[in-house]
Amino acid sequence: MARLTLLLTLAFFGSANAFVRTVQPSRAARVHRAETAMSVKTVDLTGKVAFVAGVADSNGYGWAIAKALADAGATIITGTWPPVLKIFEKSLSNGKFEEDSILSDGSKMTIDKVYPLDAVFDTAEDVPEDVKANKRYAGLEGYSISEVADAVAKDYGKIDILVHSLANGPEVTKPFSRPRGMATSRRPRRRPTRSSLSCRSSVPS
Repeated sequence: MARLTLLLTLAFFGSANAFVRTVQPSRAARVHRAETAMSVKTVDLTGKVAFVAGVADSNGYGWAIAKALADAGATIITGTWPPVLKIFEKSLSNGKFEEDSILSDGSKMTIDKVYPLDAVFDTAEDVPEDVKANKRYAGLEGYSISEVADAVAKDYGKIDILVHSLANGPEVTKPFSRPRGMATSRRPRRRPTRSSLSCRSSVPS
């Protein structure tokens, strides 16, 4: 009888341990999701307009930040690099990003408007003819920083949140050499960096 009791006890605790090992990760995951949802919901951005520059798919930082802002109630608008704009808009319309758009309450993030944006150019006058003639820019206009800022001001009056998530830039063609380092043009020294330019210029005054 004692032996049977011992075997039953060992069997019970063995099963209990297996149960704990199986359930614990799931419970931890649920707690983590709940904590994340609570932390997002502590910020109420209802009625706020957030412009996220540099969204072209659902894999980058820009998309993740846009989702967090949408989760908090913000209206999301984006600036997308012209050469990938059509692909991005097509992916949005055909539901390619449906699963990646799900918010914490089960609803889906909606991008209110997508603007073509090439932050290399401050104004329309800065866009060279070869870019305008490029087939990837065909049919597009108003994608310089100042033009996008004006369009956003016209459509929304102002924006409350600006996210700089741009990643594209001119290809580095000059070699790295010691001890001088990377050879660059004088242009960055004569003007602010592209990041500061686009951040400052995209916020309507």
